Amino acid sequence: MMYLAKFIGIFLIGFSISSCSSVQPTQPALAKDEVAKDKVAKNKVAKDKVVKDKYETYISAGQAMPLSAVTDIEGKEIQLDTIGEKKLVVLFATWCSDSQRAMKALNQSEFLSQEGLTIVAIGREQKVEEIKKWQDEQKIRFSLAADPDRSIYSQFAAAGIPRLIMVDENNRIHKMVLAEDQTPLDHISWK
Repeated sequence: MMYLAKFIGIFLIGFSISSCSSVQPTQPALAKDEVAKDKVAKNKVAKDKVVKDKYETYISAGQAMPLSAVTDIEGKEIQLDTIGEKKLVVLFATWCSDSQRAMKALNQSEFLSQEGLTIVAIGREQKVEEIKKWQDEQKIRFSLAADPDRSIYSQFAAAGIPRLIMVDENNRIHKMVLAEDQTPLDHISWK
């Protein structure tokens, strides 16, 4: 698009010079070229904003954990506001390859045996039955919960999974990361 705008600007400059005896009329042609460049720049900003808004988050480090408890797929209530205990909350979807990679890695990690750490993964826009089936197939050994209407997920972000949310012993968000890479567990830390 930018190249087209430059070509049009150059063409208009050439046209105005050849059709007029004076070079002065080229100024409006340059102004049109600048307008075209401005439109291209505004479109880029608009596209960047859409990408930014797409992954917008609603929490930040230091904030209180907005979720105090969740009911897992077995009907057990998991407390997420226990003082003195760290929490790792994973927002995921069983159909997402990045989520699958993160969940499998977590399932084989030392985090499962870490004292003073509660782990729960919440399936975004998924029903209990779907998650139970997936848990059985994957042999997941930590708590899973369903969020079929996205009411839990929407407290944290607009889009993007898997999300790893680390909550400190005082129930404050330590950090939240979008773990779409090949080594998702490298993001887990409370330091």
